[in-house]
Amino acid sequence: NSQAINFGYTASDFNTFVDRCKILNNTIINTELQAIFLGHVNYGRIKDSVISGNIVSNSGHAPYSFFRAENCSIFNSIASNFNGSFELCNAKNCFVTNNVIQKSATGQGIKLTNVSSSTIANNTVIDNYWHQINLISGCIGNAVVGNIASNGTEATATGIKVDDSSSYNNSIVGNTCNNNVKYGFNMGGSENTVTGNIAVGNGVNFYTTAP
Repeated sequence: NSQAINFGYTASDFNTFVDRCKILNNTIINTELQAIFLGHVNYGRIKDSVISGNIVSNSGHAPYSFFRAENCSIFNSIASNFNGSFELCNAKNCFVTNNVIQKSATGQGIKLTNVSSSTIANNTVIDNYWHQINLISGCIGNAVVGNIASNGTEATATGIKVDDSSSYNNSIVGNTCNNNVKYGFNMGGSENTVTGNIAVGNGVNFYTTAP
């Protein structure tokens, strides 16, 4: 399959609105692109939806991609042996909890872009090539809590990274980042709360460029 579950990827789907959708307990193996792709980066919306209990392996691109999501919950799912990253983009008030994201051959574990007021909690994000959890840009007011983000293998791999000054007022609390090649925590942005975390065996356990 190119993609197993898709709402909004192609031009004809740009204005797709997905509300109160449930995607539950699927096993998806050997997709050419994303396994589950919901929304489009600039158009449409996914809202008030639940994605839970899914198992994805051997996807050729991001195992899960969610764009323009509101009030969605993604939990108790597994992704392993894939290319790319778990992606949440242009989203707000979402919950990404209790997932296992592991063994990306080329990308990151969980990649967040323009995400606000969301919770990333109690995920196991390990053995991914690059950063395990990355708040890239425009991430505001999120809680990143109780995650394990370890064993990044690329030369600049980081456990949890806040990438630039457009990401602020995030809480990075009670996470464990061990054995990443470059950094355990790399904190850019501003006015972020970073407390109660554990970092052991990283190239540098804690690094900040924040003012």
